[in-house]
Order: sequence, then C-alpha cells, then structure tokens
Amino acid sequence: IPTVFSCEGEKLTLQLLEPLTLPSNLKLELAVKDLAGNELRETWVWTLSRTYPAKGFRLLEPTTPVAAWDMTERPVRIVADQADHMAVVWLDDTQLKVQVRTEADWLLLPEPSHKTPIFRPAIALMPSGKPVIAWQEATSSSQADIRVMVWNDPVWSDLGRVNTSGFDAAAPSIAVSATGEIFVAWLEYDGQSQNVSVKRWNGSSWEPVGESLDINFAQNAAFPDLFLDSQGRPYVAWREDRAEDFAWTIYVKRWDGFSWQQLGEGLNYNAYERADMPSIALNEHDQPYVVWSEYDPTSHSNNIYLKVWDGSSWQALGDAVEEDVSERSIYPTIALGKYHELSVSWWGYTLEKQEVIRFAQWSNDAWQYQAALNEKENAQAFYPSMSLSGIGQSPVIAWLERKPDEGSAIIIKQAY
Repeated sequence: IPTVFSCEGEKLTLQLLEPLTLPSNLKLELAVKDLAGNELRETWVWTLSRTYPAKGFRLLEPTTPVAAWDMTERPVRIVADQADHMAVVWLDDTQLKVQVRTEADWLLLPEPSHKTPIFRPAIALMPSGKPVIAWQEATSSSQADIRVMVWNDPVWSDLGRVNTSGFDAAAPSIAVSATGEIFVAWLEYDGQSQNVSVKRWNGSSWEPVGESLDINFAQNAAFPDLFLDSQGRPYVAWREDRAEDFAWTIYVKRWDGFSWQQLGEGLNYNAYERADMPSIALNEHDQPYVVWSEYDPTSHSNNIYLKVWDGSSWQALGDAVEEDVSERSIYPTIALGKYHELSVSWWGYTLEKQEVIRFAQWSNDAWQYQAALNEKENAQAFYPSMSLSGIGQSPVIAWLERKPDEGSAIIIKQAY
C-alpha cells in the first residue's frame, strides 16, 4: 500500500490499491527511523464493519408548508438514488406537487395535469434522475384510474391510464429498472373482487406482466408494494383477505420472466390476525425482505414484523421490530443498502397519544433505535416514506407533520 507523509511529518496518507470487501480487517505496521536514527515501530489494527448504523438525522431544509389540514392516505412519498438525485411527491388538498433536491434547496416542478380528487401518489427515478410519478385520480363518484407521468424538462410527459378501462383502480406502486423500464402495480376492482396486477411501459403503451397475482380470486387483494431485482424483474408484496376467519394475509410473488412464482406461504407472524401495509426491498444479492404491520393479541396493538426469504421459506428477523410493543405501529417502510444494511421506519402512536415517526436499524443481530424523528416538539407526524441517497446509501425519510397552532409541513430528514 503506497504511503505518504505530510511535509511536517504529522499526517500519513494511505492509498488502497483496490476497494475493500466488507467486512474486513486492516493491519498497519510501520518501521521508520527519526532524524536521529532511532527506529520507531508501531502497529495499528482496524475492523471495518459491513454496516454503519446511523448516528442521527439532519433536516434537509427548508421544510415545505402544506395548506391542507385533512389528510388522505399516504400523501407523501420520497425517492433517491446513488447519484444524489432526490425527489418528493405529495398531495396538498386538490394539488399534486413534486419537488427535486438541488445542492441546498428544493425546486418545485410545475404541477402535472390531473383530475380531482387525487389519492396515494407514488414516485420513482429514471436512470437519468428524472422523476416518474403515479397516482390514483377519481373519474366518477364510483371509479378511479391510475395515471403515470414522467418529467421531461420543462414539461411532464403523460404515459396515460394504466388500469383496465371502466374498472375502479387504486393504490399504485411504481419502480424503474436500471435500463429505464417502468413498472406499476396496483389494485383493481373487476365487479366481483379486488385484484392486484402489474404492467410495464413498452415505450408506447402499458402491457400486462402476466395475470393478476391473487392467491384466491374470490377474495380482495390490496395495497401492493413493488420492487425490482438486479435484472429488472418485479417482486410484489400485497395484502389479501381470507374468507374463513376474516384475517388479512401478506403474500409475495416474483416474476421469473414467464410467470408469477409464489414465494412460500403467507408471511403473517400470527397466522389468524390481520396483517397489512407491506413494504418490500431486495438486498444486493436479490434476497427479499418484507416488513408489515400486524395486530398482536398479546400487546393488543399493531406491531411491526419483518421476514427474509432464505431461498425456501420466510424467516423472522427477531420478534416485533419496535422497542415498545404497547405503541400502535403502522405504515412501515423498508430500505436495504450496502452500508446502512437494513432500515425500517414507521408511524407510531404512543401511550401519551403522540403521533411519532420511528426509525430502527438491524446491526449486530439486534435492532438499534433512534429517538422519535419529529422535527417540532409536540407535533403530530404521519405516513413516513423512506429511500436511500448517495454513494453511501444513507436513509432519507419524508413525512407529514403538523401542529394545531403552526399548520402542516412536509419534513425530510437524512441519516448521518
């Protein structure tokens, strides 16, 4: 390893000939002589961890005021990439807003054309860093469509309606492959039940990716979450009703290029309880992790659970994720990075009736917790959305926060 002393002889610079594979150990032994000819020997040893838990969070200023007081479900979503592109989509009453991060500020893009009311926006980034958004918009009192637009500076390009014409559609999830293929998952009511489907943009229209994913087409399937593997193939987690006991079950399927393959059975921690709000992510080896909220009859509260696919079955990563299982914990979001290995954020409701944003990371075979992320004291915080930003893939989280005497705002914080 080439080494260089600074002019004053106080700073030693080491240059690695090739990147380290983590985890790793480094050992440095020096045998040098001072100006008097005395031999100096010293040995240093470093252990480089595979992961680096977050020390805290910093606010990405400025905060963004939100005029609307009434909330709709999941009104804000964030996305980031390793090239430091970052974008946020949110709902503000009847407006659909998108902003992108500049060096030290947020740039608000022109509002996309849409009908009202609108619900559940989703966002992804093209390989160029340009945002692509999907949302649910009402077309009548009993029907909604899924729309998609991509930002082509200085205008939005409309990719049209995704769902089947005449059917009620909701809850889109969107993802983009490394080659720029856009995929959307959503739920759609066919007149008998809700089904989960996936389509991809072929450059001119939306084409189905296989059949609907439901396990039992007589039951309602809902709230899909979509993630692409390293080859651009979709994995989907969703919630499905179970007729015999009114439970909700979390399922996962992956597209193998020809058909949908189910990964194991239902993921529920307690087989006969209601599991909801799944969030899925894959690690660098395309191994899926899924987190969700589920009612626990012991704590009489909703808890957050996480399982990982080992190639043949789903394995729980510990018990409930949260530090205090007496809190109601809902709307979890997951992120897997090379350095911040496994991060989970969720919306918690404390025994003191405080709405808070929680955050935990899996490190050294245990969950490591941060204090509530709320920006202002006594503010209520809702609906976190998480992504990974920069070459270090640090977690970045957006949520809605409000105080009765100060109004509402979109808060965005990044781990350090």
